[in-house]
Amino acid sequence: IYNVAGESRNLLKHQKFLALKNEHFDLVIIGWFINEYAIGLSAHFHCPSVIITPNKNIYPIRQYSGNPSSVATVPSVMVGVDPKMEFFDRVMNLFVYIGECLIFEFVFYWYHMPYYKEVFPPDQYPPYDEVLKNISLVLVSQHFSGHVPEALLPNVIEIEGLHIEKEPSP
Repeated sequence: IYNVAGESRNLLKHQKFLALKNEHFDLVIIGWFINEYAIGLSAHFHCPSVIITPNKNIYPIRQYSGNPSSVATVPSVMVGVDPKMEFFDRVMNLFVYIGECLIFEFVFYWYHMPYYKEVFPPDQYPPYDEVLKNISLVLVSQHFSGHVPEALLPNVIEIEGLHIEKEPSP
């Protein structure tokens, strides 16, 4: 995690990227994968942001979109339980959810918050919690036909299969 997050931080400090910081943008689209602090770009450009993620609708993505977690009805991606989920499956899903919360919160505060403060100094940019309120749309790599359907807010759009070509190459 430290290496991946560090590489992403280094990209934000790259000369070619720093040249873009003087431009004006109406929207920032961020590919999310262990780079939560990059959401500070929306604060820098004073514009809304869109997150696109190669993951399912996991804990941090639900937090960013404001989408509630359906622990009793939707199995975590970390658990390979039957979608019908009997009582003990639900209990196990609850414990996995609690663990997922703790892990992601720990990773954020120990790895990502220092990077956010480094790349977006607190004296020049709003706090991270304020920047999170500027996320307008979340695109998640899932589709209701491929897993247990879950209730999603209008700002969460499923885009499973976006990478598939209409005409396969020979």
